[in-house]
Amino acid sequence: MVAEIQERIVELTRQSGFSVLLVEQHLGFALRVANRYHVLESGRVTSHGDGGVTAEREVRAALAV
Repeated sequence: MVAEIQERIVELTRQSGFSVLLVEQHLGFALRVANRYHVLESGRVTSHGDGGVTAEREVRAALAV
């Protein structure tokens, strides 16, 4: 079911040109399909940058508690 939802999100963005705000706890998928990412903490942006799998290290560091 999750894989199907992920496929539909990717289809929507590619076919229609829609922008999608994706709030996701699974970083792999989210960063793989994202053009940009923003990490929020207490309602404030604490980190942001270009998406893609290469951003995972920066995002994980921003999420570290």
